[in-house]
Formats: sequence, C-alpha cells, structure tokens
Amino acid sequence: MLRRQRAEARRFKALADIRGKELDRQTAESNSLREEKIHEEEARKSMEQMFRRYAAANSGLMRFYNLTYSTMRKIIDIYDIHQSNPAHLLDRSVDIARDFIRGINTYGDASTLIDTVYPGFLSGLFSEYPGLSKDEQYLIILTCLGYPASTLCTILDISETNLSTRKTRLARKMGLDGSLAKYLSSRLAAWGKR
Repeated sequence: MLRRQRAEARRFKALADIRGKELDRQTAESNSLREEKIHEEEARKSMEQMFRRYAAANSGLMRFYNLTYSTMRKIIDIYDIHQSNPAHLLDRSVDIARDFIRGINTYGDASTLIDTVYPGFLSGLFSEYPGLSKDEQYLIILTCLGYPASTLCTILDISETNLSTRKTRLARKMGLDGSLAKYLSSRLAAWGKR
C-alpha cells in the first residue's frame, strides 16, 4: 500500500512538473506577446507623431496609415481570439486583408499615393492619352503602385486572364509595343529623376 502511494505521489509530481513547465512556457510566450504589443504601440505612436508633422502636406497618407493600423489591430485581435484554432485565424485574416486591399485602393486613394510620390505624373500621362476611360486610368494607377497580378485581381475582382487581356488591350490603345507594366515602370523611373 505504501509503495502504491509513493508511486502515485511520484506520478502526480511528474504531472505537476510537466504542467509547471507548460505553464512557464505559456507565461513566457504571453510575456513575449505583451512586450511585442508594447513595442508595436511605441512604434505606432512614433509613426503617428511623424505623420502628424506631414499631415498638413498630405491627409491622404494619414488616412492610409490609419487604415493600415486599424487593419493590423484587427488581425492582432483575431490572433488573440483564434490562436487555438489556426484555421479560423487564417480565414478571418485573409478576409480582413482582402477588405483592406480593396479599401485603400479606391481610385482617389491610389492616385493620391502616386501623386504624393510622383507629383504631376498622372496628370501628365493622362493628358498625353486623353481617350482613356476611368477604368483604364484606374488600371494604370494600380499598375504604377507595383502590385503583383494576384493583388490587382483581388482589387478589381477579376481573373488573371481577364487582367492580362485588359492590360494588353490598354497597351495597344496607348500604342505601346511592350508590356504596360514595363512602360509605366520606366516612365516612373524617368519621372523620379527629374
């Protein structure tokens, strides 16, 4: 009977040690996440102060920053809620990221970003090609932002085949021999050197 009790006590002690180690690991992970959030918050505050200095110059960039920060917070909150179920975490994160990409790339927001970095580029390009429709101009703006095809398809809600067809037709309409993306990239590079 005494042997059985001692064996039972050793087993409980071993279980307690395992539980203690697991608790220590979870505590360390929790502390690490807490520190990471604190650093992110400090970085956000620092960036916010910097953006405030430039906000008068461009409120569009401030809006972009706020949307980015808001999206980041949503994904962090989802992580906190769904960390035990990665499938839910991934699904929700993808939905939020897709909404963010579509939200920040409206015609006005995307053109503001280009005009901020390359002032006058779009107006010069569009005056050179006055027959472009609003959709064609929008495709040019998104292509200037350097997004990969998959992102453009998400924003425009079209297939990659449809995107390729649109770009090819637009390049022909503009009288280009090569790819629209290469043409716009070289124009942007030349504009940046001015």
